[in-house]
Amino acid sequence: MLAYARLYDGTVAVDYYRAMDQVEARMALTEGAEGVPPTGGQLLALVDALHDGTLNDTQRETVHALRVGILALVEQECRAIASKFQRACAG
Repeated sequence: MLAYARLYDGTVAVDYYRAMDQVEARMALTEGAEGVPPTGGQLLALVDALHDGTLNDTQRETVHALRVGILALVEQECRAIASKFQRACAG
């Protein structure tokens, strides 16, 4: 019943928009940044902001999986950049 009461009085919407404002501020999103994909660090900041909220076990597992996946992608990108740099320096 409490969940329904929160939905009815708009508390959920207020919480949602407040959280989204915090996430966008953490990512430093600007109006002119459309079309520019977020960096790995920005994606991690988003995932970490989600983790700071109230999550059930399934949501917590999903956020953890997202974080692990993003870290793997960033690591892969760093290795590719390092490899290009080594080839450039060698030859």
